[in-house]
Formats: sequence, C-alpha cells, structure tokens
Amino acid sequence: MCNSATFRFSDYKLRQGVGKNIWICGGAEIAGRLIGKNMIDTYHLAVIPVILGSGVRLFGSSAPKTRLTLVETKKYNGIVEVIYDIANSDVVIRNMNKDDIEQVMQIWLATNVQAHDFIAETYWKGQFENVRKLIPASEVYVCEKSNKIVGFIGLSENYIAGIFVASNFQSYGIGKRLLDYAKGLKPELYLHVYQKNIRAVKFYQRENFVIESETVDGTGEKEFLMKTL
Repeated sequence: MCNSATFRFSDYKLRQGVGKNIWICGGAEIAGRLIGKNMIDTYHLAVIPVILGSGVRLFGSSAPKTRLTLVETKKYNGIVEVIYDIANSDVVIRNMNKDDIEQVMQIWLATNVQAHDFIAETYWKGQFENVRKLIPASEVYVCEKSNKIVGFIGLSENYIAGIFVASNFQSYGIGKRLLDYAKGLKPELYLHVYQKNIRAVKFYQRENFVIESETVDGTGEKEFLMKTL
C-alpha cells in the first residue's frame, strides 16, 4: 500500500511564541531530521489503496526509535488515516522549585546506584545530604510527565552536573529531551562521565559529544571529559 504522512511540528521555543500549530508535509528525509530533534508531536499517516511495488522508507533509516500512542483513525474515499501522538507528548520541562526536592533527590540516589554498580552504594548514600543542601542553589530543570517528576538535569554554567531519569521512564526519550533543553540554553556543553558507564558514554556520543580527555575522580574511577562538537 502507498503511505503518506503529515506531521505537527514544534519545539520548546516555538511553543512559547504566539501562533498556532505548524504542519509539515514531507517524506523520509525531512521526517527523519525532525524526529531526530524531537520536533514532531503528532503523526498523521494515510494508507492509500495503491500498490506501487517499490518505494522509499516512510521515515528513513536514520530516524530513531519512537513510541507512539494511537489517538484516532479516520476513513474517507477508500483512504485510512491513522493519527498518533508521541508517547511522551505530555512531557513538560521547567525550573525546579523547593517543593520538588524530595522527588529530585530520590531520583538522584536511585539513578546513581543503578547506573554505577561499580561504585559502592554507600558512597552515594554518604553524598546524599550534601547534595540535598547544594541542589536548591543550583540550576536545575525537572521533567514532568502527567504532573509527576520523572527526571532532571543539573547545570553549572556550561557544565552538565548530571542527567537523571527515573528507572521506569528510561528509554522513552526523557534524557534526550532534557539534554536538548540544555542545548537550547547554552552555546556549548561539557561533562564528565564514568568510562564504565558505557550506556551513558554511547548516549552522549550519539548526541554529538566527543571525548576530550581522561581523568580520575575521588572514587578512583576513570572518567571521560566530553564536550559538544
């Protein structure tokens, strides 16, 4: 069958402006670019009853895996239109406030313990109160889904102190959304990541960070210093 697609497209800055939705009609190349930047909110896919026998991919091979939620189906003139929202379209990123501290700290602790199994859990628990005192004065942005905090990013000027996502919301694009938000605020970014945290290293490399140097932190573990290109 022949498919066509229309997309409702937006990013954080556009959402803050005046105006209505922006619609993009296009094929694999333009869709892949927008999907890669999390700039599509709604997909309108039309199945047209024509067998072509060949053609190009609808989204292209470079488009990342994206979870969708079915919103509506329509049928007209033999065409079936299927409408999807991205699964995390109800995600909001905002400044942290004092009422968020408990949720933020629980995510901080659980995520550090989970991601750094090569460091004793007692180390993170020992740092808990110190971080709790420092974090209210830091530049922190939380990510909410359905009014629940599911992740956050901490910044110190252009330095990413960390991106933390609750375990049951990982692999849903929350970390990328937080990073993209930071990229919209800062001209360049850099961070430290443990070499043994292979998943995190690969994530930042996919997001156009490069390894600048190698250091050793207070735990004795090796870290990469990574910067945006």
